[in-house]
Amino acid sequence: MKIAKIHSKLSDLLVWKTYQLSSNQGLIIGNVGGGISKTFFVSSNKLLELTSWDNLRVVYVNKSTQGKWLLLTGDGNKNESFEIYQFTQQRPDSINKIYDLGKNKFCSIANWQNKIFLGSCDGKIYRIK
Repeated sequence: MKIAKIHSKLSDLLVWKTYQLSSNQGLIIGNVGGGISKTFFVSSNKLLELTSWDNLRVVYVNKSTQGKWLLLTGDGNKNESFEIYQFTQQRPDSINKIYDLGKNKFCSIANWQNKIFLGSCDGKIYRIK
């Protein structure tokens, strides 16, 4: 086995999470300091930095409905605010805010029976009505 250093936009990034969107597409989430993430879309033939995600701290990504995905984010500030965005696999750099959660801190998100559920960091489950 040979291990080699990567020489790309990812070489100085601390990767902390990956998400598989399909068999040949995914997201790479890295920490760049100050509570902000840097996110890349990767497929079998390209690596694309998602610049529309630049001022967001990615908390969690989960499949929504029919090719859409939910994105739970924080703003990275000391008194953090949270929001939910939606994006599609075909256009991951085009995100649409669907909910402003304010200062309510959540650690996970899921779609079940066309309803959005949020998990708190202390293990409680909430539903958006």
